[in-house]
Amino acid sequence: MGIKGPRDHQLAGQMAVLSTAFLWSTSGLFIKMIDWHPMIIAGARGFVAAIFLIVLRIIFPVPKGTKTPAFPFWAAAFANAFTILTFVTANKLTASANAVLLQYSAPIWTALLGWWLIKEKPRWEHWGALVLVIGGLLIFFRGGLGSGALLGDGLGALSGIFAGIFMVFMRMTKDGNPRAA
Repeated sequence: MGIKGPRDHQLAGQMAVLSTAFLWSTSGLFIKMIDWHPMIIAGARGFVAAIFLIVLRIIFPVPKGTKTPAFPFWAAAFANAFTILTFVTANKLTASANAVLLQYSAPIWTALLGWWLIKEKPRWEHWGALVLVIGGLLIFFRGGLGSGALLGDGLGALSGIFAGIFMVFMRMTKDGNPRAA
C-alpha cells in the first residue's frame, strides 16, 4: 500500500503538515492543563509521536536502499528531543505565550548556524524575514522578560536554539530521503 506517484507524495506531505499544525496548536494548552512533571509530559508526547510515526511508516514505507546520513540524523534527533524537553518545561514555568514566542527565535538560529555549519549563506529575503522575527520578538517583550519566570523564559529561548540546531542538521540530510529521517 506504499506511495505510488507524485500525487501520493503530495497528499502524504499535506497530511503530515495538517497533523503537525493540529498537534502543535493544541500542545501548549494540554501542557498547561495536565498537572504532571514536564519530563513525564515530554515522554508521553514522544510516545504518541512514536506511535504516529510507526503508523506512517506502515502506510507509507520508505523505499529499500534509502540511506540517511548517520551523524546529522542522530544529531537532529537529539536536538529535537532537547527542543521538546526545554519547550515543555518552559511552558510549565512561564506563560505559554512566552515559551511559544521565544521558540519562534528558531529561524534566527537556523540561519546563523546554517551559515556557520553548512555554509548556506542566507539570501536577502532570509535577512528580511530575520529582521521581522527579531522585531516581532522585541515588540512582544518590550516590557521585559522574566516577570518572576526567568528560568522558564530562558528555557523557552533555549528551545528556539535547539529547534534551530534541529533544522540545520535536518538540512544536512537533504541528499537522503526526507521520509527516512
